[in-house]
Amino acid sequence: AVGDRKVAGIIGPQADVDAARQSFGLAPPAIKVDSREDLFHLPLDRLHIPEALRSRRLECRIATEADVELLARWRLDFDVALNGATTSADSLAEAREAVSHWVESRSQFILTNVGQSVAGCCFNARLPDMVQIGNVWTPAALRGRGYARAVVAGALRYAGAEGAREAVLFTATGNNAARKAYLATGFTRIGDYAIVLLKT
Repeated sequence: AVGDRKVAGIIGPQADVDAARQSFGLAPPAIKVDSREDLFHLPLDRLHIPEALRSRRLECRIATEADVELLARWRLDFDVALNGATTSADSLAEAREAVSHWVESRSQFILTNVGQSVAGCCFNARLPDMVQIGNVWTPAALRGRGYARAVVAGALRYAGAEGAREAVLFTATGNNAARKAYLATGFTRIGDYAIVLLKT
């Protein structure tokens, strides 16, 4: 704990996370997730829109309440795969709460292909001139079809129309599929990022 606040994790530039981790005395037994990440940046005037999105073969829209249950299951799958979560009623409820917040704030997006929901992402941080993309997820059976880059591009096209000029995101070093999708969308790598999440 720090003062009267419990520390659940540390997220930020790699050097800062390393310094905080040392200051807090965090050792591997206390750590659930320890991930080195690549930090990416995109000026939105360099955004590449996939042809399938431009031709409207794929459509990206703001998610609604009707999408929450599906997106909550996707969010839980994301947390299990990337954040060390376990599948349970409590973790599904937490995922539902997160998705509901993004839906209410018009920050959650969903990609459809002839009406089928195929991928999602959200803005997990927002400023008037910048957004941070997060929660990018395509179900395993639907991967390799360009859906991740299309949903990210669709969300960023919306952000640009709303006045944003830049976007950032981070993804685990070595996640080559994600890296390829983000580079194809116009992002460039600008630095090292890190995520450390604690077990308790």
